Amino acid sequence: MRYAIVEVTHVLAADSAMAYAKRALASENIKLIREEPATGTVEGGPVRIAAEGDQPALEATVTITSNVQGTAGKFRIYASGVLPAGAVGGVDARLTALVRRISERIGR
Repeated sequence: MRYAIVEVTHVLAADSAMAYAKRALASENIKLIREEPATGTVEGGPVRIAAEGDQPALEATVTITSNVQGTAGKFRIYASGVLPAGAVGGVDARLTALVRRISERIGR
């Protein structure tokens, strides 16, 4: 498995956290797979990333979990993709770039 994770905090209204998360996915043209308002979670995908050099192709999902207390919204953005047998897993720079772009779009 290849993955990336980032956590960010933004000032926003509690009732808008899910909307911000969904808009952040849409800004990257990522299709919404599911949303669970009770847990503040949205999931999107698949994100298809082509092979580059010695990096394998990936089909990833992105999960955004939000936790709002007062006006502080904490968002955890996690992207992961399963690799073919024998491939080396770990943090993936391409997925890291994706979750960073998404994190920058939350709160806009």
